[in-house]
Amino acid sequence: MRIKEDMTSRSKGSVGTQRASVLGAIQSPLKFLALSILVFEALLSPLVFRADGANFSILLAGMLILIFGLLASSLFIIVKRPDVLRDRDVKLEDELRAAKASASYAGSEAEKALDSLESCKEEVERLQFSNKALQTRVDTLTSLRNRLIAVIHGSDSVSQHEIFRALGADTNPTLREDTLALLVILIDERKVARASLSGYYRAVESS
Repeated sequence: MRIKEDMTSRSKGSVGTQRASVLGAIQSPLKFLALSILVFEALLSPLVFRADGANFSILLAGMLILIFGLLASSLFIIVKRPDVLRDRDVKLEDELRAAKASASYAGSEAEKALDSLESCKEEVERLQFSNKALQTRVDTLTSLRNRLIAVIHGSDSVSQHEIFRALGADTNPTLREDTLALLVILIDERKVARASLSGYYRAVESS
């Protein structure tokens, strides 16, 4: 009795395994339609051979209608969805290839973004350095201007040579050019006046 039960359970397990393998093989609408044709053919074929007369004609016509209907459905799906012809593995490979391409594109874009960020950082550092140098230049000229005003206000009139010597510009060409430029600015601002004949500079009293 136990042996019979074991054989029955094994038979059921084998049938279940076969059914599972058949269902697992149906991975696309096209495969499902092909399986449907085989099922209808298996069901109707015995009846066709057993029937006679009008019943035979009806069964044969029904089987042909079903087969052609399934074939028409298959052609419709193939025309509308040609991708169903491809296997799932092929689709997965295509999706994997597309994912790799997207990842590669994202990686290249990330590298471009990093390069752009590095360029921005370098530009910011360059601007900061330029700003620092400019601020140093402004502070230098401001200090020189204050010293120049103090030299001119320190006497009734002073010559250009005396100004250069007081500021240490007589041996420094750059400092001498800055001093001359500041003298022009102070004259334009009417804070310093220059005698046309002697060339001496004097402070202008503000009214």
